[in-house]
Amino acid sequence: MANDFTQSLRSKKIPFQVYVAKYNYDPEQCSPNENPDAELSLSVGDYIFIYGDVDEVIISARSSY
Repeated sequence: MANDFTQSLRSKKIPFQVYVAKYNYDPEQCSPNENPDAELSLSVGDYIFIYGDVDEVIISARSSY
């Protein structure tokens, strides 16, 4: 699934970065921000894809595969 997603980005020539979550993150419990519901929850091993223009960065998380 992650390969399909990265190949889709590559075929559209969209630059992207991929990270793997090393820790669990629950924004409801851990976030210092006023709007934790606008944040992504992460589990160890989740893939985080960052792509898009600098002014409109899109962050997408996929469950671990």
